[in-house]
Amino acid sequence: TVAYLDWAALRPMTEMEFEKSARGGGTNTNTYPWGIASPDTDNGDCSLTPTATNCYQPSGHSGNYDAPRYYTNYFDKNANTDGYDGPTNVGNYLSGDLARSSAQTGASPYGVADMAGNNWEHLINCNKWDGGGTVAPTPLNGDGNFVVLPASWPGAATGKGLRGGCWYASVANGDLRVSDRSDAEWTNAARYNDVGFRPARTP
Repeated sequence: TVAYLDWAALRPMTEMEFEKSARGGGTNTNTYPWGIASPDTDNGDCSLTPTATNCYQPSGHSGNYDAPRYYTNYFDKNANTDGYDGPTNVGNYLSGDLARSSAQTGASPYGVADMAGNNWEHLINCNKWDGGGTVAPTPLNGDGNFVVLPASWPGAATGKGLRGGCWYASVANGDLRVSDRSDAEWTNAARYNDVGFRPARTP
């Protein structure tokens, strides 16, 4: 992951960048990237009534889902036909195969997709990477040197964390909320199919 970021002149995202990308600017107090309404508001169980108006089948999935109003890949109380279905393609819920409002795409006020659900996102933890309480430095862009990464990047098991929730996260445990930091100090360096990354670049 970091080798690719370095090669592509990208860098890891910081927690504050994630928060702004997901919530929007100014005094925005969105609970989720799309607003304040929970995605768990539905009209029934699609596994029992697959023709219900709240059911839909996104591209790449083998069954109906019952996230009726806001489209994000999460685990909805065993009601999804596929159960633990796994990650989807980035931007899957922005595709034009369903008629829905802009909020129902799950995009943030800035139009950024998949900021909640799908895969957890690696980023630089502001608690661990703040220079001992000072303002966190903006990490440098990659320079193509795979042997020596920029000093402002966190190591594999320190200075980083996860935000955003994933495909098996539930609404009840709060993982999909923009403000959730329950795994913001997650330093596990192993690879998992529910963890990804979202690169950034300083202009």
